[in-house]
Amino acid sequence: MELVVLPDEWKELLWARVETWEGKESKLRQERATALKTELASLKAKIDKINTAFAEGALGIEEFRELKNPLIPQKIDLEQQIAGLGNSTTNWLEPMKEWILEAIRGAKWLSEDNWLEMKSFLKKVGSNRLLGEQTLTVSFKEPWNLLAKTVSAARQRDEKNPLGYPLTLMCAREDSNLHGLLH
Repeated sequence: MELVVLPDEWKELLWARVETWEGKESKLRQERATALKTELASLKAKIDKINTAFAEGALGIEEFRELKNPLIPQKIDLEQQIAGLGNSTTNWLEPMKEWILEAIRGAKWLSEDNWLEMKSFLKKVGSNRLLGEQTLTVSFKEPWNLLAKTVSAARQRDEKNPLGYPLTLMCAREDSNLHGLLH
């Protein structure tokens, strides 16, 4: 179970990174909303000019339809995009935040020796649980398997490095390194 529990120093690094990503995501969302609102205002101005020209008799019905009809779906699309940005309650970071919280809860249950919660947690994060020779073997599901491999690698590195050099979080994929994401 200790393999799928975030070490304390990692929790802070991960939360800091998530908060940074959330800030960037919020800024990008605001910039996108501003750009869409500007585009919508321009489109509404065109529609108003077409309506005014038609009302003043400068445009016939066919010209009016020809000019205005293509603009209405664009206006609706822009309004829906703006509404979608404003009402966006879920984003790509929510699963990561939930994963971090679950790993923190797992640490709490482990420290409290809460066997019932640990059993439930292991059912959720792992499969093929085998108990033999007083050893529990678990095959962890994604992304828990990555955390287990990372924690295991860090422990091996710490055993080889008793001087306490800073931990580097390594992902299970050889070409991926979370260290760059956490600093």
